[in-house]
Amino acid sequence: MGVQVKNTGDWAGKEVVQVYYSAPEGNLDKPYQELAGYAKTKELAPGGSEDVTVTFETQSCRPR
Repeated sequence: MGVQVKNTGDWAGKEVVQVYYSAPEGNLDKPYQELAGYAKTKELAPGGSEDVTVTFETQSCRPR
């Protein structure tokens, strides 16, 4: 999964992109949401942007 992150603020900074998945409703012994993967940007100057790709195993997102 890829996204473009843009610093719209007045100061330089870093950002973390997080991808979550949810278990279907029912009687599963799982949390409501789980973190599938994340990626960090480099330090972005004001107005700067970066394309970030978050990768994760789709097998780990299936109910157990």
